[in-house]
Formats: sequence, structure tokens, C-alpha cells
Amino acid sequence: MKLDLLVLGDIFIDILVKLPMKYEKMSLFTEIDVRHGGRGNVAVWASRTGLKTGFIGKCGADCFGEEYEKELEKEKVITRIYRGSRPTGLCVSLVHENGEKTLLADRGANDEITKKEIVEASDLFAAAKFVYFSAYSFHNIEMEKTFIEGMKIAKKKGEKICFDGASAAVLRKRRKAFIDIIKSYVDVLILNEEEGKALTNIKQPFKICKELQNMVEEAVVTLGEKGCITGSGGKTFYVEAERIREVIDTTGAGDAFTATYISKRVEGKDMIDSAKEACRTAAIVVQRMGAR
Repeated sequence: MKLDLLVLGDIFIDILVKLPMKYEKMSLFTEIDVRHGGRGNVAVWASRTGLKTGFIGKCGADCFGEEYEKELEKEKVITRIYRGSRPTGLCVSLVHENGEKTLLADRGANDEITKKEIVEASDLFAAAKFVYFSAYSFHNIEMEKTFIEGMKIAKKKGEKICFDGASAAVLRKRRKAFIDIIKSYVDVLILNEEEGKALTNIKQPFKICKELQNMVEEAVVTLGEKGCITGSGGKTFYVEAERIREVIDTTGAGDAFTATYISKRVEGKDMIDSAKEACRTAAIVVQRMGAR
């Protein structure tokens, strides 16, 4: 068995609530949706682009976790999903009129994954070209130790590690630890502008990207509707975003971008062409509700 991409990360059930301009403390909403989210979004988009994709995570012993795994398998993702004592992670996404969102999350069984379980899945590591991690999974010291074990396995197997910033708040809270992790293990780093500011303490996006290149082989800073900046070895390039009619929901746009970028790099495309394709995919996602 050969994999192009192995995704390690969180399993969440997304509850999407589209907020009207005005609403009362007790309101009846007509647009509430329940969907599968978390890092499975990256795995699904990668599989849809044609990559042979695997996923490692932990959910609750409940119907949410069971359906989550079934959907990944339906999307042709090879899964190694463990069951925990806590419920499957839940994330409430309040989608505002401008398409931006407020997230409220209960990590649930995600925080129960262990080093032993990561090691048990080492056969999937052995099969992969790229291994993906998210900063969400490193939100405290215990989880950091667990997922660094995965990074060590990936490095021993000679695989490239892609790291997604995921949250400016998480990066800001443990900034020094993340810088050490990134310098030690990461090959491809993908951050949005706010995450880049949190990690580098630099405000200008081009300067952020240049600073990140001092940490990793390849860096990407996404700029939302403005596109992205990508760079390697001191060479930095701007890629314009696709034009869209209306932003409906930004949930999952970053995951779709990351999956497409990795996919195109696996195919042998250069950074600029990969970033262009990633921007196109993200533009599709923000024009509809939901991450997939």
C-alpha cells in the first residue's frame, strides 16, 4: 500500500449556524446544518484531488464517530480511527453575514489519543510521501508529546512534514514551543496572515513569509480574498486570489487550500502553480455552506 498523504489530527462534528443581521436572545434559525469537520476536511479534499490519502485520529464510541469514519471511507480515505471514553469532538461555527465565523469547540476524544496509538499506526507512515499535522493537535504539552512522536516517525521514514497553523490564538499561546517544533521537524509550513503575525511578531505578509523561510524549506502565507504568498530559499512570490461573487461561509477554506497545495506539489507542480490551484479550490468552498 502506498499513500501520497497521511493526515494526523482532530475529528470534529461541525454545527453550522448562519446568523442573520439581527436576532434575539431566543431565535428560530432556518439555516442550521450538521456536518463532518476537523482535519478530515484535509483528507477528503486531498482524496478528491486524486491523492491516495490516509487519516489517523480518535473519536468517541458514539454514532458521530461511526458516521465520521464511514464518510471518510466513502471518500476513499484509508482510516485508522481509535475510540475514546469521551464523546466525539464538537465544534459550533457561528457564520456571520460577511462569511466570517466564530468557533466554539469541545475537543472531546481528540485529547485522548496516545503515543502508543500513533506508533501502532506506523505502517501508514511507512507508506506516505507527505505527513500533515495541525497546530490544534499541539495545544498543550501532553498532546505535543504525542504528536511529536508522529513527527519523529515521519522523519525516520524520510517523509516530508506539512504543518498547518490552524489558529492564531493557539500559536500565540505557545509561540516559542511552536517555533522549536517547526524548526526541528517541518518542511512545508502553511499559515494564514494572522497566524503568521502570531508566530513571527511581524505584521507585513511578505516579511512574514521571508521570516518563515528561515524556519522551513517552503512557506505559504494565505491572505483570504487577497490570495497568498509562497516562498522558498529566499525567493518569495505573490499569487492573486480567484474572483468570487459572494462569500457565504469560510469554514474549511483553509483545509481545501492546504489539501490542494500538497496535491499539486506531489504531482510535481512548482510552488506558484500549486498556490494558484489551491486558491481556486478555496474560492469554491467559500461560496457555499460547509467545509466539504
